[in-house]
Amino acid sequence: MGTRMSATVALGNARTPRVTVLMGVHNGERFLAEALDSILAQTFRDFEVLIIDDASTDRTASILADYTSRHACIHLMRNTSNLGLTRTLNIGLAAARGEYIARMDADDTAFPERIARQVAFLDMHPEVGVLGTGAALMNADGTILRERHCATDHEAIAWRLFFTNDLIHTSVLFRSHIVGEPVRYDEAVRRAQDHALWLRLCRVTRLAVLPEVLVHYRIHTDNITTTDAGGVDASSAAQAARSAAEYLGRDVDIADMMVLRAPERCTQDPHPASRLRSAAGVLQDLHDAYVRTHHISGAAAPCIRRDMARRLLDLAWTACHVVPGTALWTALAAFRHDPSLLRFALWRWRHGEER
Repeated sequence: MGTRMSATVALGNARTPRVTVLMGVHNGERFLAEALDSILAQTFRDFEVLIIDDASTDRTASILADYTSRHACIHLMRNTSNLGLTRTLNIGLAAARGEYIARMDADDTAFPERIARQVAFLDMHPEVGVLGTGAALMNADGTILRERHCATDHEAIAWRLFFTNDLIHTSVLFRSHIVGEPVRYDEAVRRAQDHALWLRLCRVTRLAVLPEVLVHYRIHTDNITTTDAGGVDASSAAQAARSAAEYLGRDVDIADMMVLRAPERCTQDPHPASRLRSAAGVLQDLHDAYVRTHHISGAAAPCIRRDMARRLLDLAWTACHVVPGTALWTALAAFRHDPSLLRFALWRWRHGEER
């Protein structure tokens, strides 16, 4: 497309590092130094840090110039105009030299052993192409809000990608080439570009998550998760609907995927009963197609079936005060798939858990 770039530090003929830490930043002066310090403190040392400044207008450029002058492992590129994160990351991937790519956002921090733990795991598991970790969510002041622990095995992660994203972007280490092809983000996706990538890669490689918390993920008023939560959510639902349609061989309504991601949206629909029936039908059909396509068996099969049934029950519970008849039908479907949920539903009702 003729996008002009200028590299302020040439990579030259230096020895190829095992890991490229890839960071795109736009006006990230507030937390940038803290993020860089956490990378420079890694116990694993065979890495380069490749930073693409996406035409920042604050002090980001001067901060990066200072770090680049003091640390030879940091290489800096700058977009001459603001291109957005997806395009910026692809520019970085094209320049990255590492066997592995470690994503890092400019407002988060990594624990010192993060890269070492992830490299060791991928070295021992060549079948895994993408590896995330648990995360501690913190606010702008660095106060820990809660920990986020995700599904850890491929079958569960790939199934749950229809409804959520267990691969926290800033925690991920992935192979620069998977099935012989360079990894790239879809530039048609401006929001939730990572979710779209994992949905695509789960078809050709295995995904995994280390259960340990190895990154701090910052929630604050300036990051995209906060400023455009609706856009991120809608983009994720659109990617999930497209992926679901490939499994089912028919179009899937994005509104159904939005309801499956957040059941309370069913009660906000102009026609909640029909939306509940539609979303519940998609969920059950998607489960059957997913299990059949991937030949899911063993311990994974009942776990995924239970997850599907629990989602049905959540739909029913959320909508029972709006469309009680349809909600009852949905709950009965959940119990049919997993009879053990009946005991849970009775406990929930007796304890008066809020809908």
